[in-house]
Amino acid sequence: MQVTLETRLVRSEDVMHVSVGDEETVMMSIAGGHYYGLNSIATWIWRLLEKPRALSDVCVSLLEEFEVDRPACEAEVLRFAQQLVDHRIVGPAD
Repeated sequence: MQVTLETRLVRSEDVMHVSVGDEETVMMSIAGGHYYGLNSIATWIWRLLEKPRALSDVCVSLLEEFEVDRPACEAEVLRFAQQLVDHRIVGPAD
């Protein structure tokens, strides 16, 4: 699956996660048996994807919260979201 800004994603139910402090998250894919660590911005995105959300909405939230230009934000969100999809950490929202 190739993601775009219009793609609506949501967290996979097969991923366990725990916050480490206020800004980091550690996750484990039950199906894949892999561990992942998220920095503060990736954790922000992870929290947003608790409910189904379009990636364009994720970008709007990040632009409101962080000092980043739109093209860079969109490119990084798409790159990160594609990795999450590829590892089955998130999936398409119904």
